Amino acid sequence: MVRLRIRHGLALAALVGALTAAACYDSDTPIDATPQTETAPALFGAWRCLPLGGKVTDKPATMTIAHLGQRAYSVVFDDDRYEGYTSAVKRKTIANLKIVGSGEAKPWSLVRYEFLRRDVLQLQVLRDKALPEAIPPSGLRKVVESLGDSVYVDFAVCVRASEVEESRPTG
Repeated sequence: MVRLRIRHGLALAALVGALTAAACYDSDTPIDATPQTETAPALFGAWRCLPLGGKVTDKPATMTIAHLGQRAYSVVFDDDRYEGYTSAVKRKTIANLKIVGSGEAKPWSLVRYEFLRRDVLQLQVLRDKALPEAIPPSGLRKVVESLGDSVYVDFAVCVRASEVEESRPTG
């Protein structure tokens, strides 16, 4: 479980990082070999994220999402970098995220996201044990489409962050 982890002292690895507490499903392939849908323009930019069910002392993590090419984007969280694109499954948006430069056998994570409001993003991950162990690359989409909402775990809520720190008067 490489991606989507919660680091010690930080709140969340949102669409990125590596999740140990919620155990997300890792795959050797994305759900689709190529991007199938346009990425919502509202996804791009900086986000401040907190894990759902986190501690009061958790600090928000910063996630930045930028254009990488036609229908592709990069996600940066701390020192971790991911590349991805979106797919649609049962009218829900799934991010296919691949950790860059890790050499992992299963470098892909599937993250379902939804805008709760214009500047509020909910992230869910596919549970680790939600899918059978051996799925041929061509069969991943079919298996995921057959699953209900209960196989997704609420992971984080993110709010849009200002790109540039604004100075505020003190006193």
